[in-house]
Amino acid sequence: MVVQVEQNEDQIYIYKDSVLEDHFYSVEKFIYWLFRHRCIGLDNPCHKFASEINEIIPRSSGKDSMKWKNRVPMCHEHHLEYHRLGTSDKAIEKLQERRAEYLETIGRWEYI
Repeated sequence: MVVQVEQNEDQIYIYKDSVLEDHFYSVEKFIYWLFRHRCIGLDNPCHKFASEINEIIPRSSGKDSMKWKNRVPMCHEHHLEYHRLGTSDKAIEKLQERRAEYLETIGRWEYI
């Protein structure tokens, strides 16, 4: 099965084998759904209810930072910790890897 996700401003369209499967009226709702409303943590899965969405590459870097593949759900504590550590290239790469690992763990590898 081929999964394709299209983002149009703040809406998300999910196609499976070229057939519209689902539609979300906000990117935030899609992100929470995609990660099953759980915090991905920084080093290991946190499993707490996610209350905030973090941009892996900061918003200050441009418009692409708001794309769905750059956004992950986090609990308040991990979100603060991520910003406290700073957004170095190493931190960004680590969180991108964490995102992919988490999606694979919950069986949503086709969204990596």
